[in-house]
Amino acid sequence: MVNEREVKYNEFARFILPVGPVHPALKEPFHLKIIVKREEVLDVELRLGHVHRGIEFLAENRNLIQDIYLTERICGICSHSHTTCFIQALEEVGGLKPSER
Repeated sequence: MVNEREVKYNEFARFILPVGPVHPALKEPFHLKIIVKREEVLDVELRLGHVHRGIEFLAENRNLIQDIYLTERICGICSHSHTTCFIQALEEVGGLKPSER
């Protein structure tokens, strides 16, 4: 057993603080690895892709109308944004101008 008096605090020690991929403060799952020395952040590593579902591959095998409904299901928080961006991209590629309504 280690005696507490023998353990000395190393003021030059670096600590790794992992955050995620599931954390109550995060809206979407991702993983952060924060390397700190005292109160200074030395490095941050970000890892994404924890909820990759292959939406692009699924969209290749469907028609454009079905893809509209697929884009609504990408994210539960921002489903309207994904659908709007998809429709605007189709209008841009097709050279279409929507009516004023």
